[in-house]
Amino acid sequence: RQYEAETHYDANGRIVFTPSKGLPGVGLPRKAVKGDTSFTLTTPEGTKAGIALGWEDVRDLDQCTIRLDDTTPDRPTKKLVDYHAPFDPRSREDDYRIAGNQ
Repeated sequence: RQYEAETHYDANGRIVFTPSKGLPGVGLPRKAVKGDTSFTLTTPEGTKAGIALGWEDVRDLDQCTIRLDDTTPDRPTKKLVDYHAPFDPRSREDDYRIAGNQ
């Protein structure tokens, strides 16, 4: 339950942060990793490219797009992952209740 309560999703339902050890590499790290400059952050104030980002840097932003260049050397095509604010936790119990009422 604790992992689930701390897992946050972006506006499109993509996990943007989770502390779950069962989902390694999913979403942003809790703190920015020095030297990992694979992120681009776009806010109403502008765009910053080639920066290190962590969940703690963006969790309170209401409007932003985070682009992660998740391309690896052995991958023939570029893989970009976009996260769109706002970021919200979900409640599985609430989701089950809603699904049961439909």
